[in-house]
Amino acid sequence: MRLYMDEVKFCPNCGIQLIDVEKFCAECGIDITENFEEVKVVKNDEKKRFKINLVKYGKLKVFGTLVILLVVFGVGSNWYNTKEHQVQRIESSIAHGYTKQMRNNLIDLSGKKLSNSDLKALAELVKHDKNAKKSIHKQLTSKKGEIFNLREKGKVMGFFPRYQAEVTSMCITVETDADYPLMYVDGKRVVAEDDYYGDYEINRIMPGIHKLKIKGLFSRYSDQESKLTVTPDMKYIIE
Repeated sequence: MRLYMDEVKFCPNCGIQLIDVEKFCAECGIDITENFEEVKVVKNDEKKRFKINLVKYGKLKVFGTLVILLVVFGVGSNWYNTKEHQVQRIESSIAHGYTKQMRNNLIDLSGKKLSNSDLKALAELVKHDKNAKKSIHKQLTSKKGEIFNLREKGKVMGFFPRYQAEVTSMCITVETDADYPLMYVDGKRVVAEDDYYGDYEINRIMPGIHKLKIKGLFSRYSDQESKLTVTPDMKYIIE
C-alpha cells in the first residue's frame, strides 16, 4: 500500500513522524507494514483546518491584547482624572506659571476664563510668596475657600468629572490726592468709584502682583506707579 507525498505519517506505537515509508519505525522498531492500518494520517484538509485554527488563535490573541490595552487605559484614565490629581495639576500650572494650562483651569464667577494679565499676575505672586501657594492648596481642598473654590465643570472624555478653579475677584480701596484721577491696572484703565472722602474703589481685582498707575487729570499732579499685591487671603498691599 502506497502513501502519498502530501500526507504526513505517524508511527502507531510511539507516534513519531515517519519521514518516508519504512518497514520498521526508526524510534521504537515496530513493524510498520503489519500495523499499516493503524498509521495515523493527517491529510491536506486536516492541514487546512489546522491553519484555520491558527488564524482563529491569532484573532483571539489580537482581541485579548485589545482587551488588556482597554483595561490598562481605563485604569490609567481613572487614576489620571481623579479629583485629587486634577487639583495637583491646577496647582502645578499656577506654581510654574504655565499660562496655557492656567487658562484652561481657572475661571471667574461667571465661568469665563481669566485674562492673560490676571494669569501672569497670579503666577508672579505664587513665584515670590510661598504662603500664597499654601493658601491656594488649602482653599482648593476645602469645602469653601475665600477666593479659590473647586467647581465641577463638564466631563473629561464624556465620563470623568472635570474640575476647574473658580477665582473670586476683590474690591480694593486706593487713597490719592489727585483730582479726578485716572487709574490703570497692568496697563488697562479701570473704573474707580469715588467715596467722597478722597478714596477710590476698584472692583474686580484678581489675586496676584499687579502694576497700579494713577494719572492726575491736571498737570500739577505727578503720575504715581505702585505695586499692588492681592493675596489669596483677601488682603492687599499698595507700595
